[in-house]
Amino acid sequence: MAEQAGTGRGEGGGGAGAQWVAVPLVVLAGCVDGIGWLRLHELFVSFMSGTSTLLGLALAGHQTGRAEELAAVVGLFAAGAVAGATLGLLAGRWHSAAVLGMVAVLLHAALLLPGGGGLRNCHRPPSPWCRRWAC
Repeated sequence: MAEQAGTGRGEGGGGAGAQWVAVPLVVLAGCVDGIGWLRLHELFVSFMSGTSTLLGLALAGHQTGRAEELAAVVGLFAAGAVAGATLGLLAGRWHSAAVLGMVAVLLHAALLLPGGGGLRNCHRPPSPWCRRWAC
């Protein structure tokens, strides 16, 4: 029998152990999304499927202000993807470290923004979840 090509397991030369490197990154993305949901009036900031769905609902419901907020998040996400891809190409062999470093710097910078440091400084009326758990 011919050997199957492209089974999806261990491709890219990393092996099974390399796949576990993604676990902390997925956890970090979930934390960023949770904080964004609580701090930014129920906006997803790392998983765009929810944000794009909410954007469609806001547009269909003629909620201009909400649609602008959601469109800004989608635009910033796309800009970050382009910046990460560009940095990865420029960094060559060090692409992973360079992109992760940029993400770490940007997340740290977000904490330094006014209202960015901690969940207890909500400037907007908090969502029911935020009232109960964070603010």
